[in-house]
Amino acid sequence: MPVDAPKTPDSVLRITVAIALLGLAAFFAIGFIDVETLREVIQQRITTITSTEFEADHLVFELDLDRAVDVANERNLPLLVDFTGVNCVNCRRMEAQMALPQNKDRLQEFVLVQLFTDDMPGDLDKGLASGLVERNRKLQRDWIGDVALPSYAVVTPAGDNVLARMIGHSDLKARFTSFLEHGQAKWKRR
Repeated sequence: MPVDAPKTPDSVLRITVAIALLGLAAFFAIGFIDVETLREVIQQRITTITSTEFEADHLVFELDLDRAVDVANERNLPLLVDFTGVNCVNCRRMEAQMALPQNKDRLQEFVLVQLFTDDMPGDLDKGLASGLVERNRKLQRDWIGDVALPSYAVVTPAGDNVLARMIGHSDLKARFTSFLEHGQAKWKRR
């Protein structure tokens, strides 16, 4: 309009404030995301769930410790117990390390078990899932002596003797490989 003041360039302060407010708005917008949808995105790593097994990165894990003990006794193999969580980013990173060729071959010498300590994957009855999570937490405290995720234990087939432990995530690929070798060596010396 003829009565408007002429357009002046925006100041640096004005642009900075605008960018900061847009960033703040984006931050708050995250709160409007549907939690269930976000949970589904996190659980995309779960590819196959049957009644007692779970598959991640082409590795098949037992979810039921009792069934795993039966399988381990039948095959005369030690258990590799992976204490993990549905919402655990470091657990997913370690699963990727487990799937590396140098580890995947070694894992054939174990019965793999994943025990979830935060929530159970899949659509289990809430009461059953809650009971399993509590049992898994107790086992983790007893066998590992810690509640950090992920944690690993190499256990005799009967589930009565822990041969090796590893606590927490490690970017050192050799650390997990060394843990597997140590557990396997202790099993063979028995």
